[in-house]
Amino acid sequence: MTAGEFMKNVVSNPQGSYLFFGDEEYTKLSCLSRLRVSLFGEAADDPFNHHKIVCTESGWEERLTNAIDTLPVFAEKKLVELHSLSFPSLSDAQLSALISLFAQANDGGDTVLAVYTLSEEINVGRLPKAPSALYKKLTAVLNPVQCDRQTPGRLTGWVGRHFTAEGVTASAMVCQEIVEKCGTDMFTLSNEIKKLAFYTLSKDEKAVSLQDIDLVCCVSKESGAFDFTNAILDGNAPRALELLIDMRQRKEKPEIVLAGIIDTLANLYTVKRLIEAGKKPMEISADTGLHEYRVKLYSQSASGKSSKRLQKALTLCSEADQKIKSTSLDNYTVLEILILRLSRM
Repeated sequence: MTAGEFMKNVVSNPQGSYLFFGDEEYTKLSCLSRLRVSLFGEAADDPFNHHKIVCTESGWEERLTNAIDTLPVFAEKKLVELHSLSFPSLSDAQLSALISLFAQANDGGDTVLAVYTLSEEINVGRLPKAPSALYKKLTAVLNPVQCDRQTPGRLTGWVGRHFTAEGVTASAMVCQEIVEKCGTDMFTLSNEIKKLAFYTLSKDEKAVSLQDIDLVCCVSKESGAFDFTNAILDGNAPRALELLIDMRQRKEKPEIVLAGIIDTLANLYTVKRLIEAGKKPMEISADTGLHEYRVKLYSQSASGKSSKRLQKALTLCSEADQKIKSTSLDNYTVLEILILRLSRM
């Protein structure tokens, strides 16, 4: 299940065993926090029924067995959390014993088990098409909760909801600009949202402005699809490849990276064609639904680039999309080839 599905289900009926995995630590921690609150109330803890076991500490196997065997104290359920378990380091016998223990946790109905993993601690394979053997064994006894890095589009809505929770408002354009400038790490975004909300309220205002972002926020070393695409179209292949390496290290999915390029190119092409038709930024904004501020950015970027070139770039991206879906090549290799082809157009 997704993190969103888990959040909805766990509020009313936390039960069974869960495997938290994926690259977005913020989401995993949020899911675990919600689980604790569901079981223990706003205190999110219970000294008798909350067992947190860290596998880097000696004797963790015995403590895990005892925690699962122990009955809840003056409560219907107890929570057992398992952290820092490196599955690649387990022998086949150790893994089998552990899976049997996880299955045992499901039998009584009074234990909620949460296995929390970092990316380097577990190999899940390529989901959903090619799950690893380990993933298949674990999910036979654990409910998988997948917490992936979010796309910039989804993060824009998430940023808006968090501003509302902080007591201020922010337009979609402002939310998009924060993601573009501050990156996609949700811990970073959460901190920047709090800073901006505090600053906005300190001015006795309720709406966050673009000027506030420039003044308050720290610009991330990450670069969004807009800067990435510009580097490609400007023929700056070294810079584009550098940004791609950064995305790979952050474990961005290649298909998501390509989707960002295509979306940016499509907007550039649309704006360019409308400019060529004699439209002004305000008219383009009305025709496309893009905010006038974004239209101006696209207009500046499209300057010196013909609509024919942008159209050809979209064609090359479409071909790359088909290769990612059908070829045996590493998907990032497909993107590297695309960058070189685009930068030489």
